[in-house]
Amino acid sequence: MRSTATWVPVYSNRSLKRPHGTTLRAQRGDLLKEWAYLDTFDMLAPRHDFPQTRATLGRWLQEAGLEAVDVHYGHNGLEARARRS
Repeated sequence: MRSTATWVPVYSNRSLKRPHGTTLRAQRGDLLKEWAYLDTFDMLAPRHDFPQTRATLGRWLQEAGLEAVDVHYGHNGLEARARRS
């Protein structure tokens, strides 16, 4: 049996400043690891990111049979609310 190593890039954010002024070095190790995984995802995800317009998202929801569709820009992109008919 042959063993091979897998290399996975993980973003290192240990020296970044947090908004409240403390550095990440002051945070717990497991929290740092979780942030590193999330930052790595954010760094690699744009390749698979296909942004859509409000009109397109609204049309998809209506085509899915939903009613009272409300699509608007939220904190991190589009947000939508609708009801099943």
